[in-house]
Amino acid sequence: LHPRVRRQRQMCIRDRNRVMFDNDVCSVDELKSTIVKNLTKSWEESKRKEYQVISFQVDRGSEIAALTTILKEVKGAFEQIRADLSITLTDKSEEALDRLFPVLLSEGATRNYGLKELSMEEKISGIVVTIHTSEGKEVMKDYTLTELKQKVTAARAKQAADPESLVIGLKIEKGCKMGYVTDTKQVLRECLSLIHI
Repeated sequence: LHPRVRRQRQMCIRDRNRVMFDNDVCSVDELKSTIVKNLTKSWEESKRKEYQVISFQVDRGSEIAALTTILKEVKGAFEQIRADLSITLTDKSEEALDRLFPVLLSEGATRNYGLKELSMEEKISGIVVTIHTSEGKEVMKDYTLTELKQKVTAARAKQAADPESLVIGLKIEKGCKMGYVTDTKQVLRECLSLIHI
């Protein structure tokens, strides 16, 4: 950790898209105000010296749309704190606010509260994978992880002379479970692909 980091605040997005912040369940509507209150208090107690970090974990069964909404609330909380601070500052620039109260998020590994890890042979739906190569593109829907690995490995082999020309695009539907996203991204990492999401 950075020497100015006091401690990481824990946020967990559980199954059925419930949010836990510092071990307390809160609604999405309460999240922003809870973060503002807790982070501001902790920062003031450190005499405004220590950075405040939110470390978040997502349950494999959470929906991508819920994660997007929750992260918007987190961003809004940091923006609110920085806006409140800028009222008293002479230098109101982004750089000054970044030095004083940076936006720091840390993502942990997904947790498994309800959605089991997929086998390599189970079909994944809710994610469209587009494999872009110098020869064109191939779109994959309702694929297994084995099929994805084979396609990406074959495309990677064809692009051996120019590996950076291989780009993988992911289009994730709102109702898609985070576990499927995690499993897909893990296969892509194993294939050493350049991922563009």
